[in-house]
Amino acid sequence: NDDVILKYRIAGLLLEYKQEKEALKMLSAAMNQDFSQIEYFFDLSPKALKNRKIKKLINDFRANSTL
Repeated sequence: NDDVILKYRIAGLLLEYKQEKEALKMLSAAMNQDFSQIEYFFDLSPKALKNRKIKKLINDFRANSTL
């Protein structure tokens, strides 16, 4: 889905431009739409793997989506 890919791209760009709060919002929206594309986000933004807030957001999402 092009829409979700765009959201992951925007989240990555926001992160690159130090707009972490907005990046987290966009990433959350993208994950809610299609979590299976999360690897695409990490391909675009490998530094995100080291971001504590992003890791927490993803871990919380995984925990809540398996209930």
